[in-house]
Amino acid sequence: MPTAARPPLRHPLRLGVNIDHVATIRNARGGDHPDPVRAAEIVARVGGDGITAHLREDRRHIRDADLRRIQEATDLPLNLEMAATEEMLAIALAHSPHAACIVPEKREERTTEGGLDAAGLHNTLTEEVTLFDLARLPESHRDALASIQQHLRRAQSGASAEKATRLGLAHLQDKPDALSRALRHRANDWSQTRPEWALANNAAMMIAPRSRTRGLDLQGRSFLHDYDYHSDPDGERLEQIMTAPMVVANWINMQYFASTVDNLRFGSGNKTLHNVVGGKLGVFEGNGGDLRIGLPIQSVHDGEHWQHTPVRLSVFIEAPREMIAQVIEKHEVVRQLVNHQWLYLFRVQGEQVEQYQQNRWIAW
Repeated sequence: MPTAARPPLRHPLRLGVNIDHVATIRNARGGDHPDPVRAAEIVARVGGDGITAHLREDRRHIRDADLRRIQEATDLPLNLEMAATEEMLAIALAHSPHAACIVPEKREERTTEGGLDAAGLHNTLTEEVTLFDLARLPESHRDALASIQQHLRRAQSGASAEKATRLGLAHLQDKPDALSRALRHRANDWSQTRPEWALANNAAMMIAPRSRTRGLDLQGRSFLHDYDYHSDPDGERLEQIMTAPMVVANWINMQYFASTVDNLRFGSGNKTLHNVVGGKLGVFEGNGGDLRIGLPIQSVHDGEHWQHTPVRLSVFIEAPREMIAQVIEKHEVVRQLVNHQWLYLFRVQGEQVEQYQQNRWIAW
């Protein structure tokens, strides 16, 4: 029996894409990615007809700066979802979206606040991540948990295979179960003086979008900090990174550097002879002498070869010159690290790289 023909549409269908939850994931991670502006650009490229963004009063999704960046990045019509408040009205008038949709809001809504905070422990030798308090996990989160645990197992397998060679376990690289058992045995062996190489051979720090390094084999020698200056117009996040994670990375780098070039003076010698002093005050090597500092020889040498190359940390930042210089000028600690070359500072822009030397940028 033939079916009746559908009446023609009075108006062609149009596809508008809501990018709120791209921003939700970004906010939950505490970084800059995934970027809702990037999502808007993808919608435009694949033929979408519009963007919907909900600027909530609690900013749990889109942030104020996102609206400006979305409008700068694409010409697609922007549908702004908002509460009927004076604040939101002022924002809408300032941005002049294509359309505004009034949406009621309640702080107790559990649309994006119904997630579960689960504590976890990362065993850096076996690469296992153990999640705690899962007994209180509601049924609504079981599928999400299964997916997360699957990704964690995949990451564990890849990370274990990468470091197997340095631990003398290259013959188990293609045998994930056997490799996992070997690493667990190594982790529990109290006679093992070199259970892992930790941050040995660290050499660089990248402060840039993850897309810069995704797919590259950095051999575990780089600290990666996901950062996009486009979402940091005032440079506040860059300032936090350069005054905290970058400084800590320098501490780590210099500890390995000094413990390698002169372990007698700047390292702590043979860990098998260490005696703890005053609870947590420090260690002696043997039964006397000065308190030892730095890393034991077993943390940087395998008995035959050095496992750390003593180089000063190279920091690569993708951000405008002015934003970087502003942090250097404002913070004496950062200024001393950079100007005295306790670390080497580089700026990346497109395919160009330049180094900061004595208040000047020098092209490479």
